[in-house]
Amino acid sequence: MQRGVVTTRHQVFPTVGWKGIRSIVYAWGNSDGGWTGHLPSEVAGKEYEDHVSGAISVYRPKIVASLENKSIRQVACGQGFTLFVTKQGQVYSSGVGRYGQLGLGALKQAEGITLIDSIPERVVTCAAGDRHSLFVTEQGHVYSCGYGKRGELGLGTTCRRVETPQRIESLAREQVRIVQVAAGHGFSVALSDTGKLYSFGSANEGRLGHGEVPGGGWFPWESFHSHRNKETVPRLIRSLEKEQIEYISCGSSHVFAINKDGVAFGWGCGRYHCFGMHQEVDLVQPQALEHLPGPWKQLVSGGAHTLGLTRGGQVWTWGVNHFGCLGVGEQNQQVFPGEPRMVEKLLKIAKEPIQWIAAGWFFSMAVDSEGHVYSWGRGHAGALGTGEEEDKWEPVAIVSNERGEPLVVDRIYAGFNYAIAVRDEK
Repeated sequence: MQRGVVTTRHQVFPTVGWKGIRSIVYAWGNSDGGWTGHLPSEVAGKEYEDHVSGAISVYRPKIVASLENKSIRQVACGQGFTLFVTKQGQVYSSGVGRYGQLGLGALKQAEGITLIDSIPERVVTCAAGDRHSLFVTEQGHVYSCGYGKRGELGLGTTCRRVETPQRIESLAREQVRIVQVAAGHGFSVALSDTGKLYSFGSANEGRLGHGEVPGGGWFPWESFHSHRNKETVPRLIRSLEKEQIEYISCGSSHVFAINKDGVAFGWGCGRYHCFGMHQEVDLVQPQALEHLPGPWKQLVSGGAHTLGLTRGGQVWTWGVNHFGCLGVGEQNQQVFPGEPRMVEKLLKIAKEPIQWIAAGWFFSMAVDSEGHVYSWGRGHAGALGTGEEEDKWEPVAIVSNERGEPLVVDRIYAGFNYAIAVRDEK
């Protein structure tokens, strides 16, 4: 799943340039917990009822009514919750947040879009981990909330629940200006305006990138299940100090970074061949992934697969091909997971080069430069937006929204089994 992905170059955008722009936000897929932003009353008909489980599912892109007058800058999909940042610096959340990741105090579930009003600065970007949230402000400060037992909040302490966003003071004291954040399972990464990376949280499997392997506990299983080894405040990843990093993203237990030349670096858990290698090798510090094609614009990970978008608009995939999430066709169902493959079907059906990609749990999505959307992989709960639940082993176009109107968007984001797309209008 695409966790906390930020695809803008490292800069903080002025709010002036966004005046007069509004966004149309579409959401589809499983909508049970409110994470799509659709109110229960808006998805109450039988057409939204899963015929097997009875769960609430939206099978085609449906406009999120409560965001119709908002200008959306970014969306982040976590595990059962979603964050929305407006171009005016406000941030909203929806979904389930029993650990405080919604940033709404004691509220544990928000079935509709709810304003987080406790951050005293304008927010420019955000990230959503499995159970925690990160917010970056215009001043370059980082605020965090949610589950923090492994240090992923960067507050210098460990605690089970932080209900409202708190500023990470260690970065503010050092006058480090953060412009991007990414979040995974129990850990976080932050990128400064000088291209330097900081990580904090669980150090298991090398996911912090400091070249240290956790272990040596009292019990033989401790290095795999314990989170004793952690960083509770952001720590500079020194091996990347000389690289001008411009992009970061987290999988569940690994990280991708791309420098100004489009060279990709990876570190952390190598399960499901996420680094495009023949072996499932953990990387305890950043390693240049020179065996991958590139140069890269975007790298994102789902449940057991990875998508890469080159600067030339080509999409490559690798990992486990469950339900067709690699998009290489059913005849290639047994494709070797560590071998990067180009999604050739996109070259045939996309009208323009691809400009944006997203990865859900076992499904994938792409947007071309004309705003047309393509999806493939697992169709459960309507995650593909095609109007049905059938799995797609190759990309198909999402031709229209729920109203039957042509679907054209600028950006797309994927959660566990739901997706959100944004179109900007002046």
